[in-house]
Amino acid sequence: MNEPRYCTIHSECLLRKTGSCSKCYYKEWSLKNKDKRAEATRRMKERDRPRVNNRRLINKYKRVFDISEEESEKLLAKRGTACDICNSDNFGRALHLDHCHETNEIRGFLCQKCNNSLGLLNDSIEILESAIAYLMHYKKEK
Repeated sequence: MNEPRYCTIHSECLLRKTGSCSKCYYKEWSLKNKDKRAEATRRMKERDRPRVNNRRLINKYKRVFDISEEESEKLLAKRGTACDICNSDNFGRALHLDHCHETNEIRGFLCQKCNNSLGLLNDSIEILESAIAYLMHYKKEK
């Protein structure tokens, strides 16, 4: 009976017909074919990026907002490409899910500038109204 042969580098790996284990064979192939490997890796990342990014967001929404996977998927489906406040397209970048920090209630999707602005103003309607009055006062003077 033939005893299985093992790789001399990775003693736990069975040898392939090529005389090396899968790990060694792939490593050797990768070193010889750097361009092919880089192209294959690029294609794989490009193909999987939307699926992986959506999965990350779904898991984040479930964890942070304590909502079900179905609710997370619905949020992603209704996410548009424009900010709910300024209607900018956020230069093609993903929008941020805005929420109330006191109640954890989800409000909408905002670009980074609008999301940061609300946070810096402590989500305060009074501060926002004061900022509007300030801008209006100086706009009239011009």
